[in-house]
Parts: sequence; C-alpha cells; structure tokens
Amino acid sequence: MTLVGYSDRPGAAPGERIRFMVSCEQPAYDVRLVRLIHGDTNPGGPGFKQRVVPSAIDGHRPGKRETICSGSCVDVALDGVDLSREVSFCAFVQATNPPAGTPQVIAGQGTPVDGTGWALALSAEGDLQVMGAGQVVARLGPMRRWAWYLLALSMRIREDGADATGTAWRRPVRAWPDDPPAEVAFAAGSILPAPGAAL
Repeated sequence: MTLVGYSDRPGAAPGERIRFMVSCEQPAYDVRLVRLIHGDTNPGGPGFKQRVVPSAIDGHRPGKRETICSGSCVDVALDGVDLSREVSFCAFVQATNPPAGTPQVIAGQGTPVDGTGWALALSAEGDLQVMGAGQVVARLGPMRRWAWYLLALSMRIREDGADATGTAWRRPVRAWPDDPPAEVAFAAGSILPAPGAAL
C-alpha cells in the first residue's frame, strides 16, 4: 500500500492523547484532521462526506516506509486459574499464513514444541494439530488461507500428569467440498509435569 496507518487506541476524548503510526512509500504526505460524516462511496447512498477540523496535527510530513507484520497475538494472564488438569478452549481463527515454515501456536501452555506442555498449533506446513511435550498427538488437517474456522480443544489430564485424553475440532465457517470438518479424539503420554512441578 502507498499509505497505511493506525492509531494506538480506538478513540480519544477531548484533551486525551492519541498516537498515529504511518507508513508511506512516497517522499512526503499531508496530514489533517477530519470529522467523517459518511464514509460509504456507494452511488446508491449520500456519498462520501467529511468536514475538515483545524488542529495542531495539520501539516506536511516526510514519508517513510515502515514494515507492518500481519497477524495478532493475545497473552492472557490466568492468575489463580488451574489449567493443570482440565482444559477447554474455543476460538474463531482466520489463518493468514498457514504454511509459515515454523509452527504457529494458537493456544498453549508451557513449552509444547520442544519441552513440557500442550498446544493447539499449525505445523510448519499449515496443518492443524495438537502437540504435547514436543510430539504431535492429534492431526486435524490443513487450514485454508484467509478462511475462518471454529477451533476447539477439550482435554483432561490425569492427576499425576502421566497422560491426557481429549478431543479437538476444526470446523470451517464456510463449507468447502474439499475441506470437511474434523473431529479427532486423542490419548497422549505425559504432557504436563507432576503436581507442584513448574511449567
């Protein structure tokens, strides 16, 4: 894109600060604040309408190309929540780069790729799988790029951490003939440490 930007927060009240990050492939660009009244350019509607609001940010700025990585990540602090014996997870996920060349964890605990823990993850080739202690314990098939899926995992872990059983689901939101829903039951060896051991 020639010009792309985003703000550090969804909005700001009068007197509050908001920052805008801009990437521009041109030598320079102009900045001004506008009040957007109607942004839809559909000829069946009233058309694009905006009102210029004079502000301190108005002006000419030097352009600079900044790399913006696609994707998102959420790190959820689960203080006081015990995931050591029973886990259920469900999310709508759109894979933007399934065959990334390295595993991509969707949800997990511990260090499942090369240590102790579990993960619902995409393999380097873009296949959805359940991992435990560095091993693949269930395969659910590939995820189509830019397609939305409902992903779910339900797992029960024995009290001594010696084994786990569960079921994982992969269901495309839009049905494709060559992309049927998948449901896989699995049993795995030790994927979490014994009670009291650190992950």
